[in-house]
Amino acid sequence: MQRYAKGQKQQILGQAIGLPLFMALFTFVGLAVTSATVPIFGTVISDPIELMGRLEGFLPVLLALIGERAPACSAQQDGALQP
Repeated sequence: MQRYAKGQKQQILGQAIGLPLFMALFTFVGLAVTSATVPIFGTVISDPIELMGRLEGFLPVLLALIGERAPACSAQQDGALQP
C-alpha cells in the first residue's frame, strides 16, 4: 500500500518495481490459463465467462467466491492495521 511509504522516493520505487512485476505476472497467468484450454476443451477460450460456463461442479462457484472476496478481505485487514 502506497500510504505506508515514508516518502515520495519510496512510493516511486514501490510503483516502479511493483507495477511491472504484477502486470507481467497477471499477463502470464492469463496466457497460461488460455493456453491450457486447448488441451482441455480442444479450442482456445479467451473469454472468462465462457470458460467459467464450461467448468462443471462446484469449481466455478469456488473460483468466483475467491475472486470476489479476496480483495475485500485484504482491504478490510489493511484498514484494521492502521485506520
